Amino acid sequence: MLDEGASAPHPGWAMGGLLERDGELEMLRSTVLEAASGRGCVVLVAGEAGIGKSSLIAAWTADPGTEARVLAGWCDDFLTSRTLGPLRDLARVTGGDLEDAVGAHDTTAVLDALLRELDQPLRPTVVVLEDVHWADEATLDVIRYVGRRIERLPAVLAITYREDELDPEHPLHGVLGALRGPVHRLSLHPLSSTAVAALTEGSSLDTAEIVRITGGNPFFVSEIARGDDRLPASVADAVIGRLHGLPAGARTAVERLSVVPGGAPLELATASGLELEDLALAEAHGLLVTDGRDLAFRHELARLAVASSLPAASRIGHHRAVLEQLLDTDDEAAILHHAVGAGRRDVVAAHGPAAARDAYHAGAYRQAEAHQRHVLDAEELLEPTVRAELLEDRAWTLYNLHRSDDALATAARATELRARLDDPVAHARALTVLSRMHYMANDPGAAIAAAEEARLLFERHGDEEQRVEGLVTRASTYALVEEPADLAMELTEMAVTATEDLDRPDLRSLALNYRAVARCAGGRRPDPADFREAIRLALRAGRLELAARAYTNLAFELLVSKEPTQETLPVLDEALAFVEDHDLLSHAFDLRARRAAVTFALGRWEQAEHELQRLRASSHQRGMIDLIALETLARLALRRGDATADELVDSAWFLARRSEAVPYLGLIGAIRLEQAWLEGDAGAVPAILAELPLDRLRPRMRAEVLRYAQLAGAPVEAASDVAEPWASSIAGDWRSAARAWREDQRPYELAVELVASGEIEPTKEALHVLDGLGAAPAARLARRQLRELGVRHVPRGPREPTRRHPAGLTERQAEVLQLLAEGLTNAQIAERLVVSVRTVDHHVAAVLQKLGVTSRHEAVERDAELQALDIGWR
Repeated sequence: MLDEGASAPHPGWAMGGLLERDGELEMLRSTVLEAASGRGCVVLVAGEAGIGKSSLIAAWTADPGTEARVLAGWCDDFLTSRTLGPLRDLARVTGGDLEDAVGAHDTTAVLDALLRELDQPLRPTVVVLEDVHWADEATLDVIRYVGRRIERLPAVLAITYREDELDPEHPLHGVLGALRGPVHRLSLHPLSSTAVAALTEGSSLDTAEIVRITGGNPFFVSEIARGDDRLPASVADAVIGRLHGLPAGARTAVERLSVVPGGAPLELATASGLELEDLALAEAHGLLVTDGRDLAFRHELARLAVASSLPAASRIGHHRAVLEQLLDTDDEAAILHHAVGAGRRDVVAAHGPAAARDAYHAGAYRQAEAHQRHVLDAEELLEPTVRAELLEDRAWTLYNLHRSDDALATAARATELRARLDDPVAHARALTVLSRMHYMANDPGAAIAAAEEARLLFERHGDEEQRVEGLVTRASTYALVEEPADLAMELTEMAVTATEDLDRPDLRSLALNYRAVARCAGGRRPDPADFREAIRLALRAGRLELAARAYTNLAFELLVSKEPTQETLPVLDEALAFVEDHDLLSHAFDLRARRAAVTFALGRWEQAEHELQRLRASSHQRGMIDLIALETLARLALRRGDATADELVDSAWFLARRSEAVPYLGLIGAIRLEQAWLEGDAGAVPAILAELPLDRLRPRMRAEVLRYAQLAGAPVEAASDVAEPWASSIAGDWRSAARAWREDQRPYELAVELVASGEIEPTKEALHVLDGLGAAPAARLARRQLRELGVRHVPRGPREPTRRHPAGLTERQAEVLQLLAEGLTNAQIAERLVVSVRTVDHHVAAVLQKLGVTSRHEAVERDAELQALDIGWR
């Protein structure tokens, strides 16, 4: 791989050096000086193709401002991104642990080894990763992981990418959003007319016309400047024009290299039939560059221009010539790329499975999926066992990509194939995969059936360790379904005992994970110890998905067990950071939906709704995980009084009943009872309660169900096994319950208890909270109660959404402004809205800024002026 312009002038260079990039160079050099003092950072260099990103990086790394170690790696435009592609470049320089980890496709080991490479106190290290818009997921995992930790290291991580190649779903967006600490962003701009004139000095071409054609893009300008004083219609025409000016041999050399993204070793080029004289001539004409070891186009845009101009037959021929030289190497990803381009299905079948397996084990799931898809196009050429292994890996790949329906179909294909082969243990393992996929597709009955069939095969045909494998599979499935609860508890305890002396950390991780789940289902409060040990063991075994599963289950149990918010949030954040570091999309969807549920509980309804709608829009699945998002959306619509509430509640209940999962039956059952309360439908309560497995609900979940049943009119007695603060509510001690909800910053639950007081002042406070949340149905109940208590002037509440405020105030900001008008201090507002004083401080500052005033008094006056204009915002 070569940096663009490795032995030729960089686009954007004139005799005096790099043009119009002095400010950027100064900033880049300052980051190295900071790193030398132990304060690392990330630098993002963005811009369109040809804008000079690599030229800027080359000028910087040639003179970083102080002595520094520079490591550089490149991402290439292969058919499917190469797993850990740029890390391979780094590892060739560093050797040692990083080289070993990259060679083993062990992403976890790569992360550790790279951090050690960056922690060199004698001089700062600059790591440059170019063109990361083409990066594989494993590389993106490395960027995210290192970028979140680099602040404490004497290092700079610089990445370049093309902004215009990032669609809204590109995974790089999530990586950039997750970076912490100092992040410097450079967005490179086109050259001015003055700089274009400097680059084209000596040419008879009109500068203004060059600017019009090129838009000031440095590479485009340099390509036209290299021409023969005739202005081409496009930059591609300029490149192809120079190509056609070459002798036949040199033209063939350029065309052959155009099918090799990122360039090729000189040895490979000559072995594929190219002559050094022809390569030298192409270099002299400015199409290729070389450092004596590697060959590459001067810019990727030039390569693409040449490649796209080739007739299909020529392109296939060039792929075949390169492929023949690669077959004796171990670069399986490159072999697969050229085999597909060459139409060599036999080579795809022979080498593709290894490329797919490497990507899968490295956690590069998008790349693994693409490799698997290419290989399955030639599946009739695969050995049956190879095809079965590929299908099993593909099922897990699709599962991790949050494509549960496709994962289930693929697992079913693998299981059918294994059943025809004479290997019952392998068949049992395929059934284990199938069981998991059935559960994720919200079919618990089929999940149990597959787990039971796997267990029988393991018992009849497996050795002792394999029989334990069957037990763990069966135990984990029953723990998830929680039916029957006693059996799940018994099986998971047996699994923990059976794995105690077994050297299988993966099986023991599963056993501990699901024992913790079964214990919660049996009524115990979540104990993080088993979950934490399960995570540790999974990481020791290199099984990232198992660690993610334990993280997700811990977060789930804290949430559905209704543990205090401040206990749940840190775990959710930790778990989410882990799964996003490793690009486990299915688990990330799960945890983001649960994080949004907590956001909703804290009263930030708009934020929660935005996140949940975004998640559902990104997913076409309607399995178990989607139910997590749907549950909160249904509760939100109900509490707002939206027209979609009935449909969402009914859909959530349908999925919960289909899942047969006790936690979801409890969660959605509580929503249906709250609906009965808000709608005054006491007659619906007995039927709803009859459909719920009350005796098997988590204590806090059962308490919530009973509280809403009581509010809806059902007779409910206080009992010793009902959890707080619902026990106080049911017993009529609304003050204790309200105090607990206030401490946990749960405004809606607080307002419910204040309304339940039956007293004027608490009900007035509840009305303020409910109006602020936009909880119209509960607010109507509060207003009716105030009238029944004899209050003559009941606040009418907002008549129009505050989002229509002409100054652009949000609903919450408009509510804060209204409370300012009442003369409340920030501390009093914080207490009224059940938020922190710091949050109110931020809201007040935003109100002042949006209204263009400097004091609270001026803000209230300005608000009064807007209302007098009768612009209809409320």
